[in-house]
Amino acid sequence: MRPSAVLFDFDGVVGRTMDDNYAAWHTACDRMGLALEREEYFLLEGMSARRVADIVVQRNGASATLAPVFLNST
Repeated sequence: MRPSAVLFDFDGVVGRTMDDNYAAWHTACDRMGLALEREEYFLLEGMSARRVADIVVQRNGASATLAPVFLNST
């Protein structure tokens, strides 16, 4: 049977996943010794994981080489 429609869920339309995404990022940041506030993360919505990691690392004054390590540890 072929589907007659495809549903794309943009956050907040069907599912509200930003709080869950923030909780995961916050936990990963905490483990790496990086700060990430909820409001700060929500402003990064729609960016790639790599871009979010780069921004978080930069805002925390950590070495730029930490971003790839940070992504691989999550």
